[in-house]
Amino acid sequence: MKKINDFTNSEEGAIIVFAALSIVLVLVCAAFAADLGYAYLKASSTQNAADAAALAAARLLPVSPDDAPGISGVYAAAVEYAEKNNYIITAEDVGLGDLVSGKYTSVKVKIPCEAGLDFSKVIGISSVDVSRSAGARAAPCASADDISPLCVDYLELKSAIESGNTEHIILKYGSGDGDTGSYGAIDLDGVMGGGANDFSSWLQFGYRGTITVGDGLLPVEKGNMSGPTELAISSRYSECTHFSDDGGCCAEHFVPECPRLLKVLVVSKVSNSYVMVKGFAAFIIESESASGEIRGSYIKALEPGGKPGGEDDYNYGLYCVGLTS
Repeated sequence: MKKINDFTNSEEGAIIVFAALSIVLVLVCAAFAADLGYAYLKASSTQNAADAAALAAARLLPVSPDDAPGISGVYAAAVEYAEKNNYIITAEDVGLGDLVSGKYTSVKVKIPCEAGLDFSKVIGISSVDVSRSAGARAAPCASADDISPLCVDYLELKSAIESGNTEHIILKYGSGDGDTGSYGAIDLDGVMGGGANDFSSWLQFGYRGTITVGDGLLPVEKGNMSGPTELAISSRYSECTHFSDDGGCCAEHFVPECPRLLKVLVVSKVSNSYVMVKGFAAFIIESESASGEIRGSYIKALEPGGKPGGEDDYNYGLYCVGLTS
């Protein structure tokens, strides 16, 4: 009987030792798991910051290699947005690429970062590298929302851009200046004869649908509709509250959300009654409308809800920005 008790006591002692070692092992594993969890969260935070910095920088694209102020602005935007997320980077962590028509159209941002570890120090690991990178690209829009029912001929716009004569471009002709009944107005819903009511609403508030390059032909709106034109354009022009000491928004300085900014179709004329959409462009209204005429200054702008096309044929100044892989 004594021998059995000795065996039982010995077994209970071994179990206690094993349990103690198991608890220690569980605690060590939990400590390492806490370190790994922290490193994972830090890496995720770093990636989010890199994404935000890249998107902010890409909003200033495209820029020419010889445009020093433009390039500095791209770098500054990336640095600023990294700092907003509590990360410090320099211009050396920002790179430009993808030359299209002589301009950079993509940016890559790297955020160097290490996650400090507490419990892993016992095995000689005090930190782990969680540096992350993100790329973003500005591409011409293949589709756009909130379009105004106006158009410009693609050849005329290309000529104006190439020559630098991008002010005072006629977006809609006035009384007596139309061509075979066409004054530059387009039926955006594809139904010929939409009339002044649709035109006035779309001109003042934008078309509540999406226009996509290659979707088909759009009808030309006949008639001058000078009354609805003057009402809508005068309203949009006067609603600008920006740069009050300098005449409001213009091509030199503007706020992207300003009512003076018009997004219009870039088209090729198929007949006197139909046009084909080749892309999209943005203009700043230069003045209130007179006799139904609308003139604007060409600008480069971003389309938040648009779809990037990726083809240079769409490149008429309205861009979409998105992350790249």
